Amino acid sequence: MNTDIKKQENKEVILSFSEKNFADIILNFLGKKQKLSFIENEENFEIRRNDIEQFYFLLDEKIRKEHYTAIDYFAVQIQYNDKTQREIIGIEALKQFLETRDVMPTSIILTWNIILDFPDSQIIENQKIEISFDTDNNSILMFIEHTNQAWGIEVLNLFKDHIKTLIIQKPKKLIYAEKINSLFNNRGFSTFILLPIVIMTLILQIYTTYTKTHKDLITANSMAKVISIGIDENNTLETILAFYIVDKEYKNNEIINTFKSKKLKEEIEKYLNLKEKEKDTLLIQMILLILALPGIALGVFIYTWQKIKYFSTKSFILVTSKADNAYKSFYDMKSKIEYYSFSLIGISIVCSIIASILYQWIFS
Repeated sequence: MNTDIKKQENKEVILSFSEKNFADIILNFLGKKQKLSFIENEENFEIRRNDIEQFYFLLDEKIRKEHYTAIDYFAVQIQYNDKTQREIIGIEALKQFLETRDVMPTSIILTWNIILDFPDSQIIENQKIEISFDTDNNSILMFIEHTNQAWGIEVLNLFKDHIKTLIIQKPKKLIYAEKINSLFNNRGFSTFILLPIVIMTLILQIYTTYTKTHKDLITANSMAKVISIGIDENNTLETILAFYIVDKEYKNNEIINTFKSKKLKEEIEKYLNLKEKEKDTLLIQMILLILALPGIALGVFIYTWQKIKYFSTKSFILVTSKADNAYKSFYDMKSKIEYYSFSLIGISIVCSIIASILYQWIFS
C-alpha cells in the first residue's frame, strides 16, 4: 500500500491514501455485516433504570469473558410525552441520571457501537446493537448488525432472555376474556349475533311445528272423548254442540253451563283450560327465546369486560417520578369489590336466563 505521511508543525499527522486503498480500509473496518432482528409487539412490559443497566452489564460481562479487545459507545435516548427527548451517553451518566421535569417517557432506545478484535480475524470489526421500547405501540425491537454470526446469535439470545423478564405475563383469565370479548367487535360481533339468530329461528320453526302437531293431537283426543261420552249417554244434540266447541275452541260459559251432561261439561272445560294454559306457556317461551340471546350476550359482555378491566396491564418506562406515579395510580384504581360485583352480575344474568328457559321447557 502506497501511503504518504506528512507531519505538520502543529503536530497533526496527515495520511494520504489512494481512493482504492481508502475504500479497502473502510470496508475492512466495517466488515461483512449481517443483521439479526427481534420484534415483540403484542405484549406489555415494564422497564426500570436497573433493567437498562442490566442490558449493559450483560454485554460487558460477555465481552470481558471472551477477552476481546473492545472499544464501546453506549447511549440511551429517551422520548417523552411532551415531544422532547434526552440522550444519556455512557453507563456512569445513566447511573447518575435523574429527570427533574414532570414528564412521562413514551419510548427508550439503547444503542451500542462496539469495535471487537476477534481472534480469527485479521482486522478489527464494528458491531452495532439497538434495542427500543415503545409504550404507545407496546413494541420491543432489537437489531444487531454483526460481522461474526455466532457472536451475533449469542448476543441476541442473551438479550432475549432479559427481555422476557420485562414482559408482563397475562393471566389465563385475561387471555380467555379477551378472546371472548373479541367476538363483540366489528364482524365478530355480527357473527356472534346473527349465527345464533339463524339457529334460533330454525329452533322456533321446529318448535312451532311440534306445538301445532301436539295441539292437533290434544284436540283429536278431546273430540274422541266427546263422541264416546255422547254415545254412552245417547245425547246427540249436546254431543254435536260439544264437538263444535272443542273444534273451534269456543269458550262461552253461558252455553257450557246449559249442558245437562256433567261429563261433557267437564271435558269441555278441561280442554279449554288446557288450551288456554298452552297459549300462555308458548307466549312465555317465545319471549324467553327472543330475549335469551341479547340477554346472554349482555351477561357475557359484562363478565368478560370486568375481567379485562381488572386483569389488564399496561406498558411503563419507569425512569421518571411521573411514570412511577402513573404506574401506582393504574394499579390502585383496580377495585376488587367492583370486579366481584360486576362479575357476579354478569354470571347472574346468564344463569337466570338459562334457568328460566330450562324451567319453561321441563316443567311447563
